[in-house]
Amino acid sequence: MKRISALLIVLVILSCKESVKENEKTKQTKSEIIENFTALVKNDVEDDNIDGSFSLAIIYKDSTLTLKSYRNANLNTIFRVGSISKSFPGFLMIQLQ
Repeated sequence: MKRISALLIVLVILSCKESVKENEKTKQTKSEIIENFTALVKNDVEDDNIDGSFSLAIIYKDSTLTLKSYRNANLNTIFRVGSISKSFPGFLMIQLQ
């Protein structure tokens, strides 16, 4: 019984060791993540022909890894309101109470 338990423990330890090695192989550095992110966004902007300007950020824990702005805005640039419009009716209902 002790041999079986010892063998089982050894097998569990060996299997965990392999998964750690696999994670180390696929682990990316912060600079690689930023480069991949920048390339992905640049390709999407070119493919989708996005009008207007926008900003994107990668935030990890308490630090900002990168903050990039794409395209330039001018007086004629039209921005979509997006989800922020949902807060206006809520604010107005609170004011009416």
